[in-house]
Amino acid sequence: DKLKTSAGVAGTVLSAAQMGAVAQAETELLRANAAGEFEPLETAAVANGDHIRVAVTPRFAGSAALYRLNDAGGRALLFPGEETGIPVAAGQRYVLPAAGSITVDGDMTLEISIRPEKGDPQRVVIHLRPH
Repeated sequence: DKLKTSAGVAGTVLSAAQMGAVAQAETELLRANAAGEFEPLETAAVANGDHIRVAVTPRFAGSAALYRLNDAGGRALLFPGEETGIPVAAGQRYVLPAAGSITVDGDMTLEISIRPEKGDPQRVVIHLRPH
């Protein structure tokens, strides 16, 4: 049973919650294997040093960006290099970041922000707690 839901990944080590409208995007956490290829995470366990990406399939057209949240409520843009995000089409799968990866380094909170062409952005928040 892969960790894939309409709200994000979930499990004993990972948890996800979506703020805003329910089920506006499907997300999937990907982890690099020994060969450096990214595969869907099969269990809820992540470890420090794991290299990850997030796959997102929005249900509406707009733009998407990936952030890392900090404990003070601030956020740092991880992908792409501009706050406007990358253009996304409804029903298409996108991997964030498109190149490279995010290295797990302790408890982390990632946010995928998907901004529709009109209206407020929808956010998917993924909490990583390595073992």
